[in-house]
Amino acid sequence: MDCPKCAATMDVIDFQEVSIDRCVNCGGIWLDYLELERLRELPDAASLDLGDEVDASYDEMVYVECPRCYSILDSEEKSEPTFFRYEVCRTCAGSFFDAGELKRMLART
Repeated sequence: MDCPKCAATMDVIDFQEVSIDRCVNCGGIWLDYLELERLRELPDAASLDLGDEVDASYDEMVYVECPRCYSILDSEEKSEPTFFRYEVCRTCAGSFFDAGELKRMLART
């Protein structure tokens, strides 16, 4: 699979029986349907996200294709405890997090 943001290869990372896709270049993470919910239940899941801070350099991209079904991803915003934006696929229910965003999402739970 290629990264929907920078088009680099994404490695499959196995973490406590959950397989995620992480970009070798920008560190973005693709989660398939229900993988986020499974990660919320696992200790140390935030360690999958290699970003120290949210990498907003790709946030302004408008037409980002889903790496699974090629639909255009929609943006979702979260403001608590701090603002960040991530992408979701309304067709296959996957999510893409730029480096640093998954840590923030998991900190919300």
